[in-house]
Amino acid sequence: IGASISDDLTMTYAQSLVPLSASNATNWLLALAPDAYLFMVKAQARAFEEEWQTAAGLEAKANGIIDELNLQSDLAQYAHATLVINGPTP
Repeated sequence: IGASISDDLTMTYAQSLVPLSASNATNWLLALAPDAYLFMVKAQARAFEEEWQTAAGLEAKANGIIDELNLQSDLAQYAHATLVINGPTP
């Protein structure tokens, strides 16, 4: 028993990082955290050289920088939000 799928699939996504090219030399991440790019490129170079432990450490450092940017963004968006709990109160 076989099944076939003939429906088309359309996906829409939000691209958050514009790739760098000769005509586009920067993007928001490179402007805010050039060190994240540096550490990730170094990690890729070490992985190419099969220095896995060094590559993992450099990648973790780059991801830590990006996590910090995300935290700052969340704080900027939600720092003044209020919490409302519905229901009876004592």
